[in-house]
Amino acid sequence: MDTARPAEETQAVRKIGFIEFVLINTGLTIGCGTMIFVPMAASIAGPSVLLVLFLAFAISLIVVMSMAEIATIFPYSGGPISSIRYGLPPGVANLLLMLMLLPMLALILGSGGTESLSFAYYIKYLIPALAVLPDAIIACLLVVAVCVINILGVKIFSRAQFYLLGFMFVALIIWGALAMPHTQMELYQQPFFAEGITPLLFLMAVGLAYWAFVGTELGGTLAGEVKHPLTILPKGFLISVMLVFLVNAWVIGISLGLAPASVLGDPQAPVALATQYAGVGGFAIAMIALAAAVGMHPPTLNANLSETGRTLYATGREGVIPGWFGRLSSKFKTPVNALIFVAILFFVVIAPNLVMILGAGACVASLVLYIVLMLSIIMLKKRKPNIERPFKVHMVAPILAIVFSAALAVGLTYYIGTQIALEMGVSVFMGEIISTGIGLLFAIFGLVIYFATRKKMEAPPPFEEFREKIMKVDDDETIPEEEWTELRAPMRATGEALKKINRQYRIMLAVCLSLIALTAVFTAYLYFT
Repeated sequence: MDTARPAEETQAVRKIGFIEFVLINTGLTIGCGTMIFVPMAASIAGPSVLLVLFLAFAISLIVVMSMAEIATIFPYSGGPISSIRYGLPPGVANLLLMLMLLPMLALILGSGGTESLSFAYYIKYLIPALAVLPDAIIACLLVVAVCVINILGVKIFSRAQFYLLGFMFVALIIWGALAMPHTQMELYQQPFFAEGITPLLFLMAVGLAYWAFVGTELGGTLAGEVKHPLTILPKGFLISVMLVFLVNAWVIGISLGLAPASVLGDPQAPVALATQYAGVGGFAIAMIALAAAVGMHPPTLNANLSETGRTLYATGREGVIPGWFGRLSSKFKTPVNALIFVAILFFVVIAPNLVMILGAGACVASLVLYIVLMLSIIMLKKRKPNIERPFKVHMVAPILAIVFSAALAVGLTYYIGTQIALEMGVSVFMGEIISTGIGLLFAIFGLVIYFATRKKMEAPPPFEEFREKIMKVDDDETIPEEEWTELRAPMRATGEALKKINRQYRIMLAVCLSLIALTAVFTAYLYFT
């Protein structure tokens, strides 16, 4: 890395406020998790899916708040990359980075590709005239639109996220108001734990529910574009995970009373089918379809593309991959090269419909991703115990995150293996072998790429030089807001700005905690009755 970066070098701009960050981070995961994976978990677990959702929520909180520590230590674009580079020994950091990048790309491409194809399904339902177009073409058009929004600037990107998710909340509330009178108490009063459920099946259900939270932990990759990051990031992480939980609890809590578990197990559009099964009416079905097509799938793809682009940008800037990725647009101040590259990858996996293969591999590969990130937190605590940590978690948190990630990877891999067995007509044992093998391929590819390029990978400069010279932030409260950049802006909010953030945070926290408490009461009611 060039340790004498000129001050005039193009930098990312800090435009994302508290509400925008919460919605961007929420949008990283809302989509197929809510509309497909949690209903699938309900088809396995029955009414106990709400307990499953609480467990997934608790695990996600541990992971996300651990990542909040990284985000405040490295409040730059792609901060988790810096954590790995300085938390782990230099000799293995680049290797693990390469092993992490491929699983992350698999996760994003599998998730974003599924979101794009699901968007195509719902938009065809809403606009029947589009039925003549292949799903892949509609999905790729969505990718193009989202890529353009990302390139045009962080302000446009964050505003798009605000309006899309705002529409989702309104549509889901309308759908719920229409659907609740059609719920049937006898569906809620089934045995709390589905008949025949085993510990492994329950773990599978938790893994599927956790898939609805995957993504919120990576919001720190946008830290270089967040205003007052040391103030906003920890609060934003917490609220976004709560919102993800509440959206999922709202959708599945109502769906449980609309249709039997067999309907919720449909892999296409289980919530819409459950709404139709209950005879709620065409307007309610249109609302849930609009919530998915407009308010879930596009913002999830939007956030996925943005987060992956920033990660590749930071990795290129660090010299781990070619520097071409580490360039920003001089006009828009966005990582245009990395964004276009990720969009092209989406085309490559969507057109031949490789999404399910990536999804199968990502279940095992995600284990590598989270273990590497949590190890970097633990090692950074050991190797650099005295560095400033504006937000800090106990050492137990990342250790627990590693244990839970490993357990959930087992549950998800078992689920994918059973699906592969059904699709290919092979035994479940063979399906599990294929599922695990696909995941291990990503590790093998990472090793091959690392050993082919390791001589060109730059070693990180000393940590103190990185913080005090290369990524030294001009933390000056007198800088006009319109001039704030990644390395020239106040890191903490003060005065009226702090009061505004705290007011927004307290209101959202009170609302979220109240609704979570109501969900807990409803879950307890189902259990005891």
